Amino acid sequence: MTIEEAHDLSAVTIEMLLGKLLTHEMAMKNYESDDDSQKKKFVAFKSSSKDESDNDEEDDEEFIVLARKFKSFLRKDKIKNQGQ
Repeated sequence: MTIEEAHDLSAVTIEMLLGKLLTHEMAMKNYESDDDSQKKKFVAFKSSSKDESDNDEEDDEEFIVLARKFKSFLRKDKIKNQGQ
């Protein structure tokens, strides 16, 4: 609704007109800042399969070490049982 539609222009004072214009400007700034804040809410994540393959390699190495230790344990246990 425009000022002309809301009020008789002959009865509108300069102070009233200035107040309405300032109110309109503040409302427009709030509207623009709301649009800016909505645009800033988007977040993107980058994924990489390289990290996953690194973890697989680490897991493989850990498995090999564990298998060797277990094999060594079984040998020691077998030798221990043969001596009894």
